[in-house]
Amino acid sequence: MTTIINTKIGESKNVARLWLEGQKLARAGIRTGMRYALIRRPGADRVERVELRQVGDTFSGKTYNVSRRTRRGIEVPLIEVRTDDLKEIFSSERVRVAIRQGRIVVTANHLDVKIRERVRKLVQRLKTGEPLAVCSLFHGGGVADKALHSGLMRAGINSFVQVGVEIEPAYLDVSLRNNGEIWSEESVAVCSDIRELDWTHNVPECDILAGGVPC
Repeated sequence: MTTIINTKIGESKNVARLWLEGQKLARAGIRTGMRYALIRRPGADRVERVELRQVGDTFSGKTYNVSRRTRRGIEVPLIEVRTDDLKEIFSSERVRVAIRQGRIVVTANHLDVKIRERVRKLVQRLKTGEPLAVCSLFHGGGVADKALHSGLMRAGINSFVQVGVEIEPAYLDVSLRNNGEIWSEESVAVCSDIRELDWTHNVPECDILAGGVPC
């Protein structure tokens, strides 16, 4: 059985701590008395991933032992990993723990990874002067998007509508006819109910999400 745990790196006595406990550990092969060593991926720079690998009695390095706790008469395994290595490896506190057949792999939370990547790309585009791509939902006649475009231009930042979604054909036509500066050859104009959109494949990448949500 495989166990997936989305959790957080906490702190105990000013030291970073990862606490895992419960029947879900036992079902994934964790047993009381097991000894684990924290294995960092060798030669990797900013790879937010570590493995807790089971080791034998002859292992001489630092280990973390699986103990037990009894609640309501039920005994469950628990393992506490206390080390500031966790702070060095992971840039945020949220992590994903995957356990299978006693093997424990800890990786950065996928949402945090995506957030950092978006920020990195945004900063890079601002540095190079590349126009920022806007995803405009409930686009209407493009009044709000034109104001956004104008405000960014005053700050020296160019932008364009990468994806514009509007359910009313007449409103979308008005924007396309009157707001030529916010549309480009890379733009995708979508006349549709937003609930019927399918971006399963080839999703355009955007830097800004703007929405003129109707009443």
